[in-house]
Amino acid sequence: MKAVASPASHSASGLSRSLALYVAGIVALIAALPCCLKAVERPHDASSLDQSLGDGFEFIGKIQPRHAKDIAASNWSIGAETMDRDYTVYAHWREHLGPLGAKKARIQSGWAKTEKARGVYDWDWVDEIVLDMVDQGVEPWVCLCYGNPIYPGGGDTGLGGGLVSSEEALQAWERYVAAFVERYKEHVDEWELWNEPRTGRGQGTVRYGEFVVRTAETIRKIQPDAEIMFAAGGSFDTTFAKEVLEYLRKQDKLALVNTIIYHPYKYNPDESYGAALGLRKLAKSFAPHIDIRQGENGAPSRPGSFGAVSRNDWTERAQAKWALRRLLGDLGRDIPSSYFAICDMRYPSRVNYKGLLAINEDKTVRHKKLGYYAMQHLTALFDDTVKRVEGFAVSVTSDAEDSKYSAFGYRGPKGGTLVTLWRSSDTPDKKPDFERVRLTVHSALIREPVWVDLLTGRVYAIDHTRWRIGLQGMTFAKLPVYDSVVVVADRQEIERVLIKDKPTAAEDAARGPVLESSVTIHNSVALSGVKLAVEDVANDLEKVLGAAAKVVEGEDADLTIRLDKAIGGAESYRIDIRENRVVIGGADELGVIYVCNVREHVLGIQVATEIMTDRVNWNVRRFGSDLLRRNCTSRIACCWPICFRSTVNASCRTVRCLLPPRKCWPPTLPGIENMGSRPDHRVRPPTAAHRRHRQFRFARRQLSRG
Repeated sequence: MKAVASPASHSASGLSRSLALYVAGIVALIAALPCCLKAVERPHDASSLDQSLGDGFEFIGKIQPRHAKDIAASNWSIGAETMDRDYTVYAHWREHLGPLGAKKARIQSGWAKTEKARGVYDWDWVDEIVLDMVDQGVEPWVCLCYGNPIYPGGGDTGLGGGLVSSEEALQAWERYVAAFVERYKEHVDEWELWNEPRTGRGQGTVRYGEFVVRTAETIRKIQPDAEIMFAAGGSFDTTFAKEVLEYLRKQDKLALVNTIIYHPYKYNPDESYGAALGLRKLAKSFAPHIDIRQGENGAPSRPGSFGAVSRNDWTERAQAKWALRRLLGDLGRDIPSSYFAICDMRYPSRVNYKGLLAINEDKTVRHKKLGYYAMQHLTALFDDTVKRVEGFAVSVTSDAEDSKYSAFGYRGPKGGTLVTLWRSSDTPDKKPDFERVRLTVHSALIREPVWVDLLTGRVYAIDHTRWRIGLQGMTFAKLPVYDSVVVVADRQEIERVLIKDKPTAAEDAARGPVLESSVTIHNSVALSGVKLAVEDVANDLEKVLGAAAKVVEGEDADLTIRLDKAIGGAESYRIDIRENRVVIGGADELGVIYVCNVREHVLGIQVATEIMTDRVNWNVRRFGSDLLRRNCTSRIACCWPICFRSTVNASCRTVRCLLPPRKCWPPTLPGIENMGSRPDHRVRPPTAAHRRHRQFRFARRQLSRG
């Protein structure tokens, strides 16, 4: 690897008939609203990424997450700590574990929670966790900690509680460890000896060394081939680790241990690798079989957290970038890696916001953060079938003199090349904009290159005009790179995890972020027909989006259905964005409306704030990006139609529908012509047959619901 840095009032029936037709358009508008995406905070201008990338990049799909059960093995572990003190509750977030795709999970054994009375072990809480994790395809690895105050000298239950010190407590500890290993040896074979022992150096190191020997010998009597890991001090202390190794060598006990665990907390995750590789070199100098593991590392998703790297204006986006850079920085150096943690942790007086899942006051999951989805993209693509290429030759240059980059090469299961690349010189999100770099791959040929953003999961084909093959290798010119991980890869290596849903460029830009959380709908219209139509909206949203849509009470819902007499005209409809909410008004009976773009912008998308209909002669003035001057104010730059369900047929692409045809509509209803893209194309008003068809559909729906 070589990385170079140079650089409307309405009748009940009319309104209900209309609502059902407009689900697809509503979906498109929802997608443009970050407030409705409760589960994520989207990355910079993800919805307008085509424009950001420039010419030569064609959107071809997204990465499909994979369940842990569908992945044989990988480098990835997820932190599931603090359940021993009930700062997080497994039952609240277990459903999100397997779908994350991590193959291992770090848990803490919780001696004090298990042995509340001397010699009596309550394993129920551990059984629930270990057995369910295994069922989900996730292998637990156990940090044996903390102390137990029922024994004098037994230490306390938290990080600052100290090691077990008295002989009586040490013997009780050994009995507890033996019982734990014996019970779970069929499911667990990796054991970490205490979390961040803060004993200090010198005699403190000797105390920890003695503790390591006693505990490791207890484990090996029951599970001789176990992997046993000891800690590099309070977080990451190479001198502490060296002193422990020296103690073990003097006692001829180096064979007892396999791995040194370290926790390299840094605001910029790329700044820790000099020390990490130094620790590996140190371990190998004592015994070739001893290696290192990054056992705990994470970043908050908001200000006001506590603990390591908490003094920063963190956001969910910055956290997600941080996680990707840490995990793939580790993979590029063959370091097993764990992200801390899967869920926010509510301590007695404060919250640690390093989790990938946000929590409520009762510790239940509120939403998935952007980092959760980013890690899903990572685990889906980088499993154990993707192998790092040692000595992979790649160079990165740019005009930004203060920028540095990290780049690593991999070989996929089909023999194709993958290159991970990111700007590593800054703390995540400090400089979020794209830079254009020159990437030269010296030692491999990427036959059908694609550009993948692991933050969003979006995949783009790279046009042949953006790269060339020369004497130095394969060179990509003006390649977009930023402070999160992108992958340049052979398309054949991405196909296995690619959702092949290819919209047009206009559709992709208009669609915006993909809804990955539930959406709530409030109906403020006390009319039975409207109530039925709202239920239809909810049902159709679930079918189209694959996400829950719920009808709720309260104006704070994501969608509010209401009458608006201020619009004027019995057949008019309006959809407004007000304080980051969608408000829906009336409807056009035919199902043809126009969205006029004004000054509002969300994630780079000009959002619909006015709906125009022409009920006089049903004349379509202009389509596409042309001007629609009729009924539009001077603020409007351009307009285009939204295609609705049951309104147009599959050739709707010609009018730049906001959703892919296969998701939008059944066959055309009687009495409606297809809308073309040429100016002054006329759409006939609804015929009697069309009205009868609509009335039949509405009556059938009422009968089916009793």
